[in-house]
Amino acid sequence: VRAATAKGAAGKRFCLHAGCLHQMEWSRLLGAEFKQWGYKSISLQAPKWLFWLASKVNADFAVLYPDVGVGPKELICTQAKEVLGIEFRNPSESVVEHAHGCFAAGISGFKLKPRYRAYMDARGPFDAGSTRAADS
Repeated sequence: VRAATAKGAAGKRFCLHAGCLHQMEWSRLLGAEFKQWGYKSISLQAPKWLFWLASKVNADFAVLYPDVGVGPKELICTQAKEVLGIEFRNPSESVVEHAHGCFAAGISGFKLKPRYRAYMDARGPFDAGSTRAADS
């Protein structure tokens, strides 16, 4: 909506991107946040040669193989910040908040352990933006 109404935005395209995180970073962040409630996070990385071997027999791996070991790509969104006045959320915090939101919404695959259920019961209804344990 801001791109349609902001002065100086007419005719421009805007990149809306807060930043990238590697999947290993997701695992580290979620492991650090949810360990206190008894959850474990997998942080093993398959060796590149295994992806190469898998790429020879599986088309999905063949697509992934060239990017194995390459860090996340960063996009420059200066124009969105300057012209539209957008402040992006921290991607690390966003990943953690999303996981809390999935638990709160009862998304299939997010199993509530007793300690986390007690935490949710004690903190009350889900409030986006203040899901971290340190905020409660």
